[in-house]
Amino acid sequence: MDEPDELLLSRLREKMIDLAPDFQRRAGIWSDVQQSRLIESLLLSRARSAPREP
Repeated sequence: MDEPDELLLSRLREKMIDLAPDFQRRAGIWSDVQQSRLIESLLLSRARSAPREP
């Protein structure tokens, strides 16, 4: 993992990022499977766009 990923995970662990703020849309719009697929697609697209080491 690179630095931005580690920073994000650290902030999530320390509860510095609120994943369910009061102003968020109503809950339950996306199923767990849909949420998982979105996250997976973001991670995969990020991995494909990352520069490759020689």
